[in-house]
Amino acid sequence: MVEQGIENPRVGGSIPSSATIFLALILFGCGDRCEVLCREVGGKLDACLGDSLSWPDVGARSRADFVDQCRLDWGRTNGDLTSSDLAEALDICRTGSDELAALTCDEMRVLYAP
Repeated sequence: MVEQGIENPRVGGSIPSSATIFLALILFGCGDRCEVLCREVGGKLDACLGDSLSWPDVGARSRADFVDQCRLDWGRTNGDLTSSDLAEALDICRTGSDELAALTCDEMRVLYAP
């Protein structure tokens, strides 16, 4: 470590800096809490769909299409929010994510069935 500091003090070492980690999260689509919730709902719906409910029944062609629509809706919505409203919305999405895990497939079908 001493040698590295002497040779090239600008090299950060083997652990990526927080900026690198943040950039990776953006590039790989980790997204904000509401975008994450879109993916989680899509995954849960995918696991719950069956004979009685299909993607077209929930207004999508596929899981990916459902998630994309959800993220687009969120993108249109969050652009119009004040910073305090945005913070509240992100908290609601965080809570929704916690509650989603507790829902059964029957409850998911009731929520998303036409």
